[in-house]
Amino acid sequence: MKLLDTLILSLAAGLFIIGVHQTMKFGIMYSYWIIMLSVALLLWYNLRKRSNKEES
Repeated sequence: MKLLDTLILSLAAGLFIIGVHQTMKFGIMYSYWIIMLSVALLLWYNLRKRSNKEES
């Protein structure tokens, strides 16, 4: 796993935790963008992982 992959995965996990906290405190309307950013980072991580697997 490369450094960028590690950063993407940890940022996605951190944003998800923050999104869940904001959902519990303020509601889904205020934290929707944080959770969607987390999902987008997870999808980007998955895309990078699959493309690295195909190259080797």
